[in-house]
Order: sequence, then structure tokens, then C-alpha cells
Amino acid sequence: MPRRSRGQEPPPSTPAAHGRRLLIGIATWFLLFGVARILGRPPGPLELDGNERRFSAERAAEILDRVNAGIGVHPSGSEAAAELLKRLSQELGKLGWEHQVQEAIGVGPDGTVGHMRNLVGRKLGRWDAGAILIAAHYDSVGAGPGISDDLASVAAMLEIARALDGDKLNRTVILLFSDGEEAGLVGAEAFASQHPWAQDVEVVLNLEARGVSGRSHMFQTGANNHGLVSTFASRARRPDASSVSVEVYRRLPNDTDFTVFLEHGWTGLNFAFIDDVYAYHTPLDDREHLSLASLQHQGEQVLDAVHELQLTRDLDRDGDAVYATLLGRFVGRTSVRSTRLIALLGCLGLLWALQRATRDGVLRWRQVVAGLVWVPICVALPVAIAFGYSTGMQATTGTAAPWHASPSPSWIALAGGLFLCTSWLGGLGRRLAGPIGLAFGVWAWWGLLGLFTAVFVSGASYLFAWPAFWMALVANGVRLREAVDARLARAAIFTIVLTVPLWEPAQSGLVSAFGLNAAPIALAVFALQATLLLPLFAAAPGVARHGVAGLGFACLVFGAVMTLILPHETRSRPGRLNLVYVGDGAGDRWQAWTFGAPLPWELEEALDWQPVDEDAPRWPGRHGLEAPAKKLPWPLPVFEDVQISRGEEVGEVFVEGHLRSFAYGARTTLEVHGAGGAAYEVLGVEVRREGLETRHMGGRPRTEFVAPGDMGFGVRLRLRAPAPAVAGAAVKPDQREVRFRLVDRVHGLP
Repeated sequence: MPRRSRGQEPPPSTPAAHGRRLLIGIATWFLLFGVARILGRPPGPLELDGNERRFSAERAAEILDRVNAGIGVHPSGSEAAAELLKRLSQELGKLGWEHQVQEAIGVGPDGTVGHMRNLVGRKLGRWDAGAILIAAHYDSVGAGPGISDDLASVAAMLEIARALDGDKLNRTVILLFSDGEEAGLVGAEAFASQHPWAQDVEVVLNLEARGVSGRSHMFQTGANNHGLVSTFASRARRPDASSVSVEVYRRLPNDTDFTVFLEHGWTGLNFAFIDDVYAYHTPLDDREHLSLASLQHQGEQVLDAVHELQLTRDLDRDGDAVYATLLGRFVGRTSVRSTRLIALLGCLGLLWALQRATRDGVLRWRQVVAGLVWVPICVALPVAIAFGYSTGMQATTGTAAPWHASPSPSWIALAGGLFLCTSWLGGLGRRLAGPIGLAFGVWAWWGLLGLFTAVFVSGASYLFAWPAFWMALVANGVRLREAVDARLARAAIFTIVLTVPLWEPAQSGLVSAFGLNAAPIALAVFALQATLLLPLFAAAPGVARHGVAGLGFACLVFGAVMTLILPHETRSRPGRLNLVYVGDGAGDRWQAWTFGAPLPWELEEALDWQPVDEDAPRWPGRHGLEAPAKKLPWPLPVFEDVQISRGEEVGEVFVEGHLRSFAYGARTTLEVHGAGGAAYEVLGVEVRREGLETRHMGGRPRTEFVAPGDMGFGVRLRLRAPAPAVAGAAVKPDQREVRFRLVDRVHGLP
């Protein structure tokens, strides 16, 4: 008999060898996840005296400190916003850019109306090609100074303008410092629909933030983005982009100015950093909490994109890209069509490997079925534990999110629960399907999910389709004649090597975006990846499985106990609360809107709180309480000089009047009671009907006005008769009553 070479020797199948493979698999997962996370961190800020051609966060921070000195909170329409606009205009003038202030009546996609003041700058290029628009909004919410959201990006744009100053540009570059983003994307709509420079725009680079630190992630693109994504990926030094974030964001009720730009048919890239979201739209969004590393990453990526677009005359807009950042250094990308082909080949390859295994007698169909049934259970049980943990902590602590101040213990507990479930279920799966049946069950599910996502959720398909293709190659490369369980265990480790770095950016982004408020969803993502370890758990001896399970249980208990012991709110990470004074002349009162946590005891004991009436105007928060308040000398808004005329249609009435707010409210809401519908015209500008119908309370038409002030807005309404209360009954226009309610929303208390 010829002697085998060392490479042909089958791997050992002893319990000790399988135990070692399990530990190697777990260690590989943790090691690669940590390496990918470290490599994906934002770069350190470039110094003030760094390369003049590169973006420097230190220089941008110097600009930020200069324009923001003494500004504070600056919502649209405020005196602080006007002063900030003046300073930004001066900064742009120093850089030698052509610039102007656009003053226009803007109407946001949701029907919000406002007198917007956008700052627009331009540097002409040599080519007759579409212009590059770089955009960020300079207004803040009323609750905080808005340094990360979005003044840091405003400063980044000025630093980018400086870095481009010496360039001989091929494409024209336009800078838009938009007004009214927080009020409802009003300034962006005013620019896109009314400014003459908007006609030249082809590509938009939008800068945003939803936190104060972390990677700057390119989280949204337009349709037919393959050419643009390839252009961005070919130049960026430290890219961070993922097509799965496009799929996630598309399904969220969130918007930025980029939403307006997409509606106008432009393509582009939307960037934001979102870690430490606890500071978002709060007083903690200040200069102290801003990460200059995040600012460096954001500005650097945008400047790199501008430089590469300057070299590209014609963008390929044929089809979408499926893309993902790998190890924080480059972007892997394929077209949607190619990804579907990869997914199909992966499925076919895995089916062929399954056929080989059953043909050679190392696998029975009963084991295949058992493996296919067992894998979803191995995902569902950790998710159920996460849901139970979240619910139990809420019931025990009395707060909806007890982990905000100290999130690490909860993550330790959930990770422990995941490994506890996986080790226990892997042992049970060994009896039902065996290591080989579990391996093929896992691979079959990944292949099916790859094919499903490639067809229906193409942006997320790389998470499954690319690993499934790799699994098919590995599975068909395994010899199925001897030591099959050991060979498949090795194959499982090889799949982990590819999959973990591929998934890490999406996992980290999910945790940053939703945190432990969506613990079951977050754990579902980790549990899907943990299924790759099932063949290793099934083949490992009991002592190894029990050891991992014991460690997981210890982490679960430790994390839960620490979550209960540590404070849920601290001075650096306080709970969120909106305290509102409501004065309507009929009975003034305080309102407290919380996000799930109980009121601070000092506030709870000070007043007699009752639930807020459902019909009352609402502020952000899940739960509203109110209590009587002493009357404050606050002037009420008015709708005056009203004139009424009948229309040509039955039940049609036109109402014209002047809306004014003497309190200089950040927003004034006009609600119509007793009409079946309303269309608005403000100073001759039509407010789109479809937007109005999304802004309602109790079925009542309404629209919002951004800081109308004592000059106010001339408003013209077209009202229709309401639907009759009784079938067949008619409503006569002369017998119906139409009432208006005005609500000022003013930030800050006297």
C-alpha cells in the first residue's frame, strides 16, 4: 500500500481535537471581529500644520469655534441663526468663493412652510458637466446647540472649500448651507426647487450626524448608484460604506436634506456619524462631546469623493451596486445582477455538495431535514432570551432603556445568553442531525437567504450571498470518504474567517443606530452568525460544550446583576425629558414628556400629575403627564383679517387671513376643525396637498409655519365640506362650523 503524504492524512476526529476546533472557531470569531472593529475606527485628526491639500479636523474645529462663539441654540428663524448665517457668509467670502444668501418661502415635503435663508457658494469648473453639491444644514433643534448635528459638518464644508481653493476644478462645486432642516427639510426644498444654480447639480454629497462620535458612514445613495459608489470607493483612504444601511434606512421614518435631493432626481452620497446617540438633539450635543476623529473621517471621505469626481466627466448610472467595507480599508462591490448570479451559484453549489454527501452515504435525508428545522430554532431562542431580558429589565428598573448610562453589562449579558443557547442547542442538534447534518443545514439556510435577499432585498444580499458562495466552494472541496465530521469542522472555521469581517461593519452600525432599545433585533444578527459554530458545537465533547455554556451563563448573570446595580442615568448620560409649559388662556399647565423612564422624584412630588389628553398638542416622548401651572405672560398667536368666500364646487369655501406669532415661536401650527380637507397657499406659494395629508392630528388638516414672527404669513385655505355623519345625509355649507386652532411651539422657558 502506498504511503500517504502528510497533506493527505485525514484530520483527527478525537474528542480532544474537536474540542480544540471549537475553541479555535470561537477565538477566530472574537479575534476577527476585534481586528475588523479596530481597523474600522475613524482616523486621528490631522494637525493644524498638516498637508494643506488634505482635510484637517483641527482646522475645521478652529473654524467651528470661531463661527459658533456665543451662538448656542440656533433654530431656524432665531436671532442666533441669523448671526450664524452672517458669520458663515464672512468665512466663505474670505476663501474667495462666489456666494449669496437665498431668501425664499420654502415648503418641506411634509407641508411645513417657512421663510428660509440658505447660504450658497460656488466655484466654477472647466468642464460642461454636472455640478457637485456639498450640503449641510446650519440650523439646530431648540433643545441643544447642535454642534455635531450639524455645525461640525458646516465647519467641515468650509475646510473642504479651503482645501479646494488652489484646485483648478473640472466640475463646478456648489456649497449649500441649508436652513430649516430640523423644521422639515424646508431650506433644501427651497434651494432645489427655486435656486437657479440647482439646475446644474448632478451629484450631492450630504453631511449629517445622529450622534457625537464613531465612524462616518456613507449610509444612503440614490438609484443607479454603481458608477458613483465605484468612483467613491476607488479614492477614499478610509471608506466606510454598506449597501445594507441603504436598505435599513429606506424602511425607517427618518429623513435628511438628502431625501429632498433624491426626490429631485439627483444622485449622491449621504454621510453621518451616529455613535453616542444619547447626546442627539439634547444639550449634550456640544463642543465638548464632539469627536474630532469622527469629524476627520467625515471630511476626509467627502473631500476624497470630490477629488475623484473631478476626474470623472460621465458617471455610469446603469444599475445599483451591492457593496460593503472590508477591514476599514477598501470597499468590495458587485452589481445587483452579479450578486444574484453569485447567490444562485452558491445555492446550486451547496445543493451539489448535499447530493455528494447523501450519495456517498455520509449523510441521510432525515439528518438534512433535522438540520434545516434546527437552525431557525438556534436563531429564535437567543432572540427570545434577548426579548425576555429587555422586558424583565424594564419591569425591574421601571425604565424603558436601563442600559443607556452603562451599556456594556447588558451587552455582556446578551453575549453570554447567545453562547449559552448555541452550546446547548448544538449539543441537542448533535443527537437529532449530527455534526454533518447541522453543517449542511446551516449552509443550506445561508444559501437560501442569499438567494432570497438577492431577489428581494438586494442591498443586504452580500451578507448571505457572498458567504454562501464561499461555503459552496469549501463544501465541494471537502473529501467525503473519511473523517468527514473533522473536515466539515475545519470548513466551518474557514467560513467564519470570511464571514466575520464582512458582517462586522453592518453589526456595529446596527448597534450604533438602535443600541439595546432593539436588543432582540441586534441579537438576531449575531445569532445568525453564530449558526456557523453549530457544527463545531455538535462535534465537540460534552466537557467543551458545558464549559462554553457555563461561561455564557456566568456572563448572563454578571451582566444582568451589573445592569441592576449600576445607575441607569448619570450626570454625563442623563435621562431624556421634555418639560413644556402650555398656556392657552383656558387653563395653563405643565406637561412632562418622557421616553419611558419615570419622572425624577423631585418633579413628581412637586405637582399633581395626570395623563395628557389625547387631543392635546404633542411633544417628542412616549408618555405625557400634565399638572396645573401659574399663568405666564405669554402672547398667543393670531389668525386675523379673515375673509371668507364661496368656491364653485358644492361645499367649497376659501378662507384668507394673516397668521402672526408675537412669541417668535420656533413653529406655529394651524389646525382646521370641521372641514373635510384643506389645501393651503402661503404668500402665493402653493403648499402641496399630499404633504398636508400626512400632517394631521385626529384626522384634522394642519400645517406648520417656521417662526412666522409679528410680520407673519398671508394664508389662503381651500376648505371642503366634511363627510356626512349619517349615510345619505347632506351637509349644507351654511350650517357647518369651521374652527381654527393655533399652537406656538417655543423653545426655552422664561
